[in-house]
Formats: sequence, C-alpha cells, structure tokens
Amino acid sequence: MERQSTVTPEGASAVRRLVGMAILALALCSALAAGTASADSRGFKVRNNSNNELTVAAAQRIVEAPCAGCSPATYEMAFEGRPKDQSTLKPGAIDDWELKHWFSLFNQGPHYAAELVYKINGTPAVVIWKIYTYNYSNESTCELHGELPVIVKFGCKAEGLKLDFHDASPVHATAAGAEPQTVAQFHHLAAPARRTFALAFMTKERVDPCTDGRTPLGDKAAEEAVDQVVALVKPGLADGAGGTIPGDAPVGLGIRLVLERDGC
Repeated sequence: MERQSTVTPEGASAVRRLVGMAILALALCSALAAGTASADSRGFKVRNNSNNELTVAAAQRIVEAPCAGCSPATYEMAFEGRPKDQSTLKPGAIDDWELKHWFSLFNQGPHYAAELVYKINGTPAVVIWKIYTYNYSNESTCELHGELPVIVKFGCKAEGLKLDFHDASPVHATAAGAEPQTVAQFHHLAAPARRTFALAFMTKERVDPCTDGRTPLGDKAAEEAVDQVVALVKPGLADGAGGTIPGDAPVGLGIRLVLERDGC
C-alpha cells in the first residue's frame, strides 16, 4: 500500500515564506548587479571664506584613468540639486552640490564624479574642485589655475564633503607681480602655485641636464619632472657634494639640483 505524504497548513506557510525570501534575494542581487540600487545624493558644500566673490562657471564630467596603465574612463555625473551656472557665491556664503551615489558590490571605483569650476571674480583665474562618490565614502581635490601673481593670493581646501576657498595667509601671498626668488619663497607657495611656476621656469630657463644646462626642458620633459620639483625643492635640499643648500639660495639652483638627480 502506497504511503501518502501530507503537508500541514503550518508547513505550507513556511514553504511560501522561504520561496518569497528567495525571490526577494534574487531581485536584490539583480538590482545590485545592474548598479541601480537606491540612488541617493551626497552634499558637497563649497564655502567662500575669502573676501572675493566667486561665480559658478560650469560643472563638467571627469575623464581619467582609474588606475596606472588603465584606459581613461568617463565617470557618470548627475545631481539631485546644484547651484545654477553664472550664479554668484558671495563671501561667507555656501553652495550645495548634491552629487548622486549608488551602492554596488561589483564596482568599487567612483560611481559619480564631477569637476566644479568657479571663476574668481575680478581676475582671470579659476578654482576647480573634483568630487567623487563611492559606496561608503566621498573624495575631493582642489586646484587654483591662473597666473602666478594672482593665484598666490588665494587658497583652497578639499576634505571629503567640505570644500573651501579662502584668502592666502601672508606667508603665501607675495607682492603683486612678484615671483619666488629663493628656495624658501618657492617652498612657501601652495602646491598648485609651485607647479605653475616650476613648469614655466623649466621650459624657459636653461636647466636641461641632457645638454649640461644649455637649453630649457621641452614641455613633455617638464611635465614628467614637475612633481619631483614641487616636492623636493625646499631648504635643506642636498647638493651634488652631499651638502645642503639654505633657504635663501636661488630657486633656480634648487630646481637644477633636483633635475640633475635623475640625470639625462
């Protein structure tokens, strides 16, 4: 005689719950795989702590290689709120940039990114912040772009969601039209200003170690060397004989010493 199996009402209910949970889990995994789970935003705040007005010039997509040797990628850019182009950010005011983000188990790189460009009113210079959102964190950077006598008067910061524009401290602000003459003056400049000055100096002055200092560097060679120059030209830099140069040494001497370290 065959045995017949029976399922109690409680057992049937448990089975239905298990099936429902499995379907829900499958739907969640599909959403995560597609990268569409619960879009939201993170608020990046631009605070103008200077005495100068800023104007929103543009928000632009960021195209960059996510790793050394990787092909350049264009990151998605989308906001749930942002200031309008050509709007003014007055001293003491704050702009709110609500850059979207989403969660993904399969993409650990930036999910959304944007380049925020502000014109420094009354000058030909701009300040640029780059902002990025990840699963659980946010990143940001800032740079000043323009002629050295202008940008040394200002400074910027980027600390996660906090973006700041401010007047330069007296030690950073040189007289209008002045350029650093000594290693110490060069080292006291903000990093973007050091970079601007070093690139101009290396492509105009005779510093190329491959010609024993008879010609300037080409644009490509200068770009390859500028990070080392920005980082290493400072008081106490070692010369070829193992000694050190003081802060009042000519800035050109410091740049040449760094270039000679790498040789030709």
